[in-house]
Amino acid sequence: MFQNNQLLKKLKKNFQKNKKTVQGIVKKTNYGFGFLKKKKIYRKLFIPSIYMNRVINGDLILAELKIEKGREIAIPIKLIKSFLKKFIGTIKKIGNKKYVIPVYPYIQEMIICNFDSEIFNRVNTGDWIESELVGHKLSGSNFFYAKILKFISKKTNNNIPWIVTLYRYQIECQEPKINISKYITDQEEKDRKDLTNLNFITIDNSNTKDIDDAIFIKKNILKEFIIYIAISDPTAYIKQNSELDILAYKKSFTNYLPGLDIPMIPRELSEKIYSIHPNKNKSTLVCKVKIDKNGFLIKKSINFFLATIQSKYKLSYEKVSNWIENNNSNWNPKNIETERQLNLLFEFFKKRFLWRKYHSLIFQDRYEYKFIFDKEKNIIGIDKEIRRIAHRMVEEAMIVANIASAIFLSKNIKKGIYNVHSGFNSYSFKKISRFLENYGVKLSIKNIGSIDNFSEARRFLNIYSDSYIHFRMKKLQSFGNISLIPEPHFALGVQLYSTWTSPIRKYTDMINHRLIKLIIKKKSHLCNDVLKKITISHILEVKNKNRLIEKELKKWLYFIFIKNNNFVNKIFLGEITDIYKNGIQVQLKKIGCYVLVPFYLIHYNKEEIYFNQILGIVLINGKVKYRVSDIVKIFIRDINENTKIVVAEILN
Repeated sequence: MFQNNQLLKKLKKNFQKNKKTVQGIVKKTNYGFGFLKKKKIYRKLFIPSIYMNRVINGDLILAELKIEKGREIAIPIKLIKSFLKKFIGTIKKIGNKKYVIPVYPYIQEMIICNFDSEIFNRVNTGDWIESELVGHKLSGSNFFYAKILKFISKKTNNNIPWIVTLYRYQIECQEPKINISKYITDQEEKDRKDLTNLNFITIDNSNTKDIDDAIFIKKNILKEFIIYIAISDPTAYIKQNSELDILAYKKSFTNYLPGLDIPMIPRELSEKIYSIHPNKNKSTLVCKVKIDKNGFLIKKSINFFLATIQSKYKLSYEKVSNWIENNNSNWNPKNIETERQLNLLFEFFKKRFLWRKYHSLIFQDRYEYKFIFDKEKNIIGIDKEIRRIAHRMVEEAMIVANIASAIFLSKNIKKGIYNVHSGFNSYSFKKISRFLENYGVKLSIKNIGSIDNFSEARRFLNIYSDSYIHFRMKKLQSFGNISLIPEPHFALGVQLYSTWTSPIRKYTDMINHRLIKLIIKKKSHLCNDVLKKITISHILEVKNKNRLIEKELKKWLYFIFIKNNNFVNKIFLGEITDIYKNGIQVQLKKIGCYVLVPFYLIHYNKEEIYFNQILGIVLINGKVKYRVSDIVKIFIRDINENTKIVVAEILN
């Protein structure tokens, strides 16, 4: 009798109408409860643990708002978009039931899944599969349910970190698959100068195969350096809008990862046909430029042209550095001319480096950490390296080449692919000005945005500041970017910068090759056709994705390395590199691993501790306890299997 009661229907309708709901993304915690992050609103809504079993971390949901015990909470009521779609996970078999556990941070659900009997008998707990979520608790299902798409790998496969990380970002592990026969003939050979008589040399890592630059240098009677930077010319083989060109643009970069590199173009081309191997004629784009006896780049001397060269000797950074540094090297240059090239390049480096030190900016050297693998991809060690003299010699030549290309493009067409950097974040000018005044650098807010003042401030601080100030200044700087019009590069201290020296590895450099060649062939009117085929957003998206892949893979590899070497409960020396809302990031100086020191391992009373992310300091009872750049002793407490985070404690 109540079903047809109009009064009850009206009350129900009013109740539904007045119910408060909100849309947001689920954020789980390690403590069972979670939060609903609303779009464009910083405040997060609390989701009690009793409701968290209905959702998966990252789900976009509709939630009902209620007040319980004086606190506003969010109760999940409807799924809008599931975070999980197709995903990789590990198998867990319990009796006759099969579950898949997705490999995402804060997703620990065991999702029931189907197998045919043949696959079920082949898989074991810990094996890897690809699945698709087909049932969700907020969409009418009594449980989360996954459909198995394919078997990926046994748990014993050492390539799992690479397979899973690349899959997550939808990146192919392999080089582009394409018929390369149409890309092995130089279509511009008739336009090239013959420079095979010059003693070009290459300097790279001993195992480098995709060699894209060679250098020849000499001096004239005015004691000016005349340097030829010859760069491999893949655009002579790869026509614009060809199948390979489109593939290269899609990838945009060769992806260099620990233990794996994924080339932008097929290896048969990048490591053989286009690579500048010794004693073979190679097609190149050459920049010839003069540097005066004081290290100043003579702009009017800049000249670009097509040439055929022949590298006379493939040298390694390690051997050249040992020889120049007299580091008990048993290696010597092959002949007098090679020795002469190295001596001239070293002399050029010293002049140019000194000029940049006082007129622009130089890089701060930091250690690089490289994983060492055996043939089975087991990690057998980590190398701690710093750029040595041979690296810096080549780097100085490439910087000159890139400045020259930017000047050339800007002068002729006022377009191109420019690497730009705007210095300090504009919204922080006032804070920066006050910060610098504490260290004797006075800059008005009006002028702090100029490249000259930025460079002056950085040069001053390079001499008179400590590590903490360097960290703070870096944090206040903007990020590097790419522009189609000429703009300054503050971080290098130069008015213009445009890379073209790695066209085998970077699509943007291929674009600049095409533009430079159109100019020297007097076809500048076609440059717009080259530029309109690309979008900066795509290139930046790929670049950022590659950076995230590398970061995530390294975190996984460090987890394996620390676990396999029983580093838990061991002590390391580390440097504080960042301050979070509720913790500190520290880099272990010996192996380069980043560890997290959570607030509860810093001070017992959360009310007495304050993490100032802006200043990069931690205060306890109002007094500075830690700051970025501090060197501390680290005790490794634990490693999280799910998040791959290494948890540590600072020893006082």
